[in-house]
Amino acid sequence: LLRFVLFYGPLWACICYTVFVMGWLVKLTVAHDVNMRKLNSSRSATGPNKFATTKRTLRQATLYCVVFILAWLLLTVVRIRDAVMEKNAAGRDSPQLALAAFFFVTLQGFFNMIIFILPRIVQANSYPHARWTVKLRFVFSLTGTEDLERDASHRASLRQTETPKTTSSTARESGHIPASVDSDAVAQA
Repeated sequence: LLRFVLFYGPLWACICYTVFVMGWLVKLTVAHDVNMRKLNSSRSATGPNKFATTKRTLRQATLYCVVFILAWLLLTVVRIRDAVMEKNAAGRDSPQLALAAFFFVTLQGFFNMIIFILPRIVQANSYPHARWTVKLRFVFSLTGTEDLERDASHRASLRQTETPKTTSSTARESGHIPASVDSDAVAQA
């Protein structure tokens, strides 16, 4: 009983407070987005970017709350089951649920990191021509999109300057056609 009063009670109070604060954050973001739309009437309110910030914030806040709840829900269930089963000793040996609970609690930080960098992953994937190493550096650093834009434009310009080899130049390089033969004659043949 002391464990529930001193640990799980404050823990679930913190979880409820976090859910409340995240809901309040989303509400403020929606209000800010609506006010920005009113101030900037030249931008179309029905475009694809309508409430884009709000949607990202809502998704990130929701995922954070879900991970927080799921990480500690299993452990709470295990502790409640242990407290109930302590009175009657039969049926207390089920280590799978406890193992799953400890697994999720220890991975909560990893899941939070994934939630935190998810918008940067999506943003990095919007540059299809950038190298994966530049994308990875962007995702895990606090740099802007300059490196991604520079790398993507550099690689796109390289692709545009590369010209596909014609049949005559390929055949000449392979040695099937002598260099003295005119390329127009090869193309006509």
